[in-house]
Amino acid sequence: MKRSPLRKFVRYGHVALAVAIGAYVYVPPSWPTGLREFLMFAGIPLASLSGAYLWQQGRIHRWIGGNRSSRSAGATP
Repeated sequence: MKRSPLRKFVRYGHVALAVAIGAYVYVPPSWPTGLREFLMFAGIPLASLSGAYLWQQGRIHRWIGGNRSSRSAGATP
């Protein structure tokens, strides 16, 4: 998967999680318990990880697989 669609997917997921967490904060306590627990134990950690990924995307890609664009640009045929 190219980086641009992956970043767009992570960005939209991050925004959706942020909206869900905002709803969690502002809804009354009578909200369904299972959904509240999901947001506490899965939504907040996923939002944190996706935010860190969006913030440090370049560094993560260099660490995992190297920077392919700089390799191909500097290579001589």
